[in-house]
Amino acid sequence: MVDYKYNRYSIRLTGYDYSQPGYYFFTIVTQDRGIKFGVIRDRKIQLNDVGNMVDLEWKQIPERFTHAILDKYIIMPDHFHGIIQLLPNRKIPVHHKTQPACNKNNVGTPLVGIHPQKLSVPGAPDHFNGSKNVKNGISGEKTLFEIIGAFKSITTNRYVNGVKNNNWQRFDKRLWQLRYHDHIIRNENDLNRIREYIIANPMNYHPPTR
Repeated sequence: MVDYKYNRYSIRLTGYDYSQPGYYFFTIVTQDRGIKFGVIRDRKIQLNDVGNMVDLEWKQIPERFTHAILDKYIIMPDHFHGIIQLLPNRKIPVHHKTQPACNKNNVGTPLVGIHPQKLSVPGAPDHFNGSKNVKNGISGEKTLFEIIGAFKSITTNRYVNGVKNNNWQRFDKRLWQLRYHDHIIRNENDLNRIREYIIANPMNYHPPTR
């Protein structure tokens, strides 16, 4: 089993266009590895209210970025592992739903680079939004960095609201670490290994030492 251990630094390929079609694996970690999203019991994750909020917002990604399809993911007490597929450079209707399908012909295939169009992401800060809104349920393509950045910003905003309205535990400065780990999935074997790693994560979890 390949060890896809996360760390706080992104391992990005210099010059690679992360809006290109294909499958991507990523890990984002809470600031200082704070336990925020739930607990592991009987080798399964039990999400708390914060974890359920993060889960809900992740499932909204295909509605906000219509060229993105969600694959396997797991929310852990202090981090998040996920696989996301970016579709080719074409307009995709909003009704295209999440599916864990694997097309062996385009897994990680470095096709022609995509020219992103601007779109509005509800709940994201201004620098993620352009002057054009989504029309008729269709949005332009965004890079992996922009999608993960918007997700982190949206969940942080939701968490702040939870602190104010639901007495959620305060966090120090930020909810998520600034950087994250990513991996370009090159083939179907790589994809299946990472899926297995994600599924097994609760069974192999060790809480951070303080």
